[in-house]
Amino acid sequence: VRWLPGGRNDGEPDPSGDANDPGVSDFEDDALSDEDHLAYELHEWAGETRLVLDQLL
Repeated sequence: VRWLPGGRNDGEPDPSGDANDPGVSDFEDDALSDEDHLAYELHEWAGETRLVLDQLL
């Protein structure tokens, strides 16, 4: 499934994606606006930060 900005998917299987991958690589590869790309990167950073903080606390 190819993921579109805003978390929507187009329902079409992705011929280039890994069967075990929920579509993140496709989301990264699609042409995104600067704002969409920044929002995605910020979401990834926040998740990684939460994991580190959980381990420290």
